[in-house]
Amino acid sequence: MKRSSYEGLQGKVRNLRTPVIETWKNQYPDKDYTITIDIPEFTCICPKTGLPDFANIMIKYIPDELCLELKSLKMYTIFYRDVGIFNENVVNKILEDCVRSCKPRSMEIVGERPRRDKNDGQRRVQNMREIAVSQIRDTVSDLCLKANFELRKDVLGAIKRAYKKETNARAKGILKTIVENARVAKDKKIAICQDTGMVSVFLDIGIDVRITGGNLEDAVNDGVRKAYDKGYLRKSVVDDPLLRNNTRTNTPCVIFTDIVDGDKMKVTISPKGFGSENKSKIRMFNPTSSVEDIKKFVIDVVKNAGPDACPPLVLGIGIGGTFEKAAYLAKKALTNPIDKSNARRHISKLEKELEIEINALGIGPMGLGGKTTVFGVNILEYPTHIAGLPVAVNVSCHATRGASKIL
Repeated sequence: MKRSSYEGLQGKVRNLRTPVIETWKNQYPDKDYTITIDIPEFTCICPKTGLPDFANIMIKYIPDELCLELKSLKMYTIFYRDVGIFNENVVNKILEDCVRSCKPRSMEIVGERPRRDKNDGQRRVQNMREIAVSQIRDTVSDLCLKANFELRKDVLGAIKRAYKKETNARAKGILKTIVENARVAKDKKIAICQDTGMVSVFLDIGIDVRITGGNLEDAVNDGVRKAYDKGYLRKSVVDDPLLRNNTRTNTPCVIFTDIVDGDKMKVTISPKGFGSENKSKIRMFNPTSSVEDIKKFVIDVVKNAGPDACPPLVLGIGIGGTFEKAAYLAKKALTNPIDKSNARRHISKLEKELEIEINALGIGPMGLGGKTTVFGVNILEYPTHIAGLPVAVNVSCHATRGASKIL
């Protein structure tokens, strides 16, 4: 008899060690009621082909003393994404594990292969909102000019507030000059700072957006090139970090993309000079390090920057993730308004403590003393590995620039 090519592929399924499904106490054990849980787009691996396999799973049960806890159930189902198992076996395995966890009065689990109409993909494309690369190019160009000519409102407001509370005559004079410089730049359409920076572009692209008419990266760089020519802005980008030949276009820029919900695209431009960028630091802390250790690191970064980063400063801090994620978070944090705190209380507390302690250093405007060394501290955080605690500090000068638009 011919041996089946599927034989021996699922012999250990019933002994598969899966994550624990947690439970919570049913407050109505005296009642018979039904709980239905839908798990769309359940994913596992086909044990024969090694390719992803999909199913829609529905759990329906009448609880007794315990109910299934949904977050742990989600983590349980995610576990199967790397497991080679047939859908028929998945349904029985989930049933066994769920019954073992909550001991229901009755339980039924149904697994269905998702049905896909041959026209589904076409309908999806038709329902997507199209944004032409020409519109993206022109938006990037306009935002580059605006960012270089008009100081951000939150930053300008912070400078004016610092001026009002400053008692040091020299510092007060410097802050007044910075405000006047911002006014002249806006009125005359000239650069706020002679270092018009290397441009970072943050693109939050809706999942229902379809980009048409060309290449997105080319369009963004064309927009930067167009703006720096039109605005007579200094071109500071070299084509190779070692050979160092100026591209004469201020491109390529640095592009960050993030896929978000919706049918819109948010474009954020951040041109940043390297007097402050060169003072930025990153450190991989031990996971046992304290908040005080992190604060000391950040404060030392500011001390070492001294007058070279053109204070008062704005600090973007990234905590968590990986080495490169922390650096990204620190740069991204600079695009957030400095007059709005992090939504998480312990992070907001750290932002405020750092602002107070850094201003107590007395470095002041342009490093010549005064009450204001930093206008604002923005922190973005991300989950990280049990063995790590990355912290990145992106230092930005008093001319922290940026502009955004939603398409």
